Amino acid sequence: MGLLGGSDFNICGPAGALASIVSEYSLTYGPLMIPKITLAAGAITFLFFALRIEQAMLFVNIAVMQGFTLSVAFVIGFSQLEMFLGTQPQVYPN
Repeated sequence: MGLLGGSDFNICGPAGALASIVSEYSLTYGPLMIPKITLAAGAITFLFFALRIEQAMLFVNIAVMQGFTLSVAFVIGFSQLEMFLGTQPQVYPN
């Protein structure tokens, strides 16, 4: 999406939900948490596909999926609110 979208910072698909979580953990616990969280998420995803658990998602109500997508949009939007308003984000020391 960075190549095809309007910005180099576009996030598309499930990466949007993961990006806000990784960002928050990075600010709280430091940048060394980024590889740990992303590797753990990749391992869990691989496990779900290996066990064929992802097939259960076919039975999830569409309203639940739309609600989840909307909540991810709010999290991403509110996480960028400080940049939009021109204020400095709080960075906590480790």
